[in-house]
Amino acid sequence: MKILYLHQYFNTPNEPGGTRSYYLSKALVESGHKVVMITSNRNNSDWKFIEKKQIDEIDVIYIKNPYSNNMKKFNRIFSFIRFMFISTYVSLREKDVDLVFATSTPLTIGFPALMCKWFKKKKFVFEVRDLWPDIPIELGLINNVILKRILFSFEKLLYKKAELVIALSQGMAKGIIHKYEKTNVSVIPNFSNNDIFFPVKNDNLLRNKLDISLTDIVCVHTGAMGKVNGLVKFTHQIIEKCNDDIHFVFIGDGLEKEKLAHLSNDILNLHIIDSVNKEVLNTYIQDCDFCLMLVDYVHKIYETNSANKFFDYLSSGKPIIMNYKGWKYEEIKKYNCGFYVDPTNPKELVDKIISLQNTKEIIQQMGENSRILALEKFDRKKLAAGFVKIIEGIA
Repeated sequence: MKILYLHQYFNTPNEPGGTRSYYLSKALVESGHKVVMITSNRNNSDWKFIEKKQIDEIDVIYIKNPYSNNMKKFNRIFSFIRFMFISTYVSLREKDVDLVFATSTPLTIGFPALMCKWFKKKKFVFEVRDLWPDIPIELGLINNVILKRILFSFEKLLYKKAELVIALSQGMAKGIIHKYEKTNVSVIPNFSNNDIFFPVKNDNLLRNKLDISLTDIVCVHTGAMGKVNGLVKFTHQIIEKCNDDIHFVFIGDGLEKEKLAHLSNDILNLHIIDSVNKEVLNTYIQDCDFCLMLVDYVHKIYETNSANKFFDYLSSGKPIIMNYKGWKYEEIKKYNCGFYVDPTNPKELVDKIISLQNTKEIIQQMGENSRILALEKFDRKKLAAGFVKIIEGIA
């Protein structure tokens, strides 16, 4: 088959960010199918407006469309709409397509898939990575009543016209079916890249880089540093009050990064690091004792999400500290590979870390349990094989 794959934020393993689409495309290619990926060029200013590349036998069409988590609200919306129309034009020009696969976010990525169905009679599958428009509405980013109705109507239309909707968690699937009962939904969770993130001796690269003692406790948070994560609040509530031998390392990018970097000048146990590739990230995580999954506790909808960092942490064999519940917490509790702390009681996290500070064997055992969970339930190769069978069945 020839599969048209639509993902606005496609990343390769050499780039920071999620790589789910790369590995699902690779699985399709290895099964004998041709994949044409339509995505955005967000960084390479010297490329043409439309640049075609072949990456590991995936035909990738890059559309120049700047986007960053640091952009203002209006600029981000404009970026979504701009890519929606240009990708629709490029999609409709692609010949001999057998199936269209579109993965959100944003919700607008479903528009070119819908156009291919209506104008070229192509089946399409829609993948839901986050519940849109529920998330931006709950976060207060969308308040206009008319716009809400338009977005919910468009969401309903996509679910109705898609041959299949793939959700990344059971919570997402329940959320979709709760609103639209007749939607055909399958769950293929995000996966653990167990051959990229894994326990390995790393010669204390991160601790040496940041001048952190081998006996100190290090907690790491990777990925977005946006308002949703509440890292500035977390810093004021917790890190400022921690002992000097408990360090927090934030690796990534986002709207609050500059403010956090400024805070780190005065708070000696707070460290801010730029995004790095997967190989370096794995070595950094190996130098840490705990991995953090944090959101601003008012955003309950994030209990259904399937954040990439969660699976990286599991693969790396590290205990996970969460300040919100949901399906990920249930897995952590079942496998005893981390713990939950009340976001309204900042002292609880510090007390828990201090209580484990001199029991390295317990920390090590929780880390080993994380790796077991990654291998047993979220192994990339197993889940990708199941994905290929589903796509072949639909087509």
